Amino acid sequence: MEDAFDREQWRLLQRELTGAYRHAIERVIGPGDVVLTAGDGFGLFGLEACRIGAARVYALAGGRFASVISAIAAENGVADRLVSFPANSFDVALPERAWTQGSDY
Repeated sequence: MEDAFDREQWRLLQRELTGAYRHAIERVIGPGDVVLTAGDGFGLFGLEACRIGAARVYALAGGRFASVISAIAAENGVADRLVSFPANSFDVALPERAWTQGSDY
């Protein structure tokens, strides 16, 4: 029984955290912004930025995450705005200036 309780508590925490992240993203990202995300896992932050109206989101992702983010972007109709790179921030040159937490890239 404790395992089921722990899983439910985890799900509730995840929903609460996701809501908090969405609220924070809405406060700093606006329509037309160009955004850079790094280490965004499955692209949740990038998808949210697109939902808010970001013109473009560049997602830097390691391993297989870049292809997963591309597939998720396509499934959500934002593949033209959410572009993933299988690289880290030292290995990529973006085609345009982008906002990231704390600075412009």
